[in-house]
Amino acid sequence: MAMAIRNCEYLEVLLPHEANKYGLVQDLEVDRDGLAHAPTGVGLGVEIDVELIKRKTQAVVS
Repeated sequence: MAMAIRNCEYLEVLLPHEANKYGLVQDLEVDRDGLAHAPTGVGLGVEIDVELIKRKTQAVVS
């Protein structure tokens, strides 16, 4: 949402930093200028690590 707002200057990041990257094939990074760039892939823009999520699943509620 923040990346859709042209004049947005801040991106809130939760700590620990690793928790924000969980489940992605390629992590989103902040460049050396301190900027985060919106992913450009299809759909969400990122590839979900489905195998990791399946391995870590403890229960499925249906």
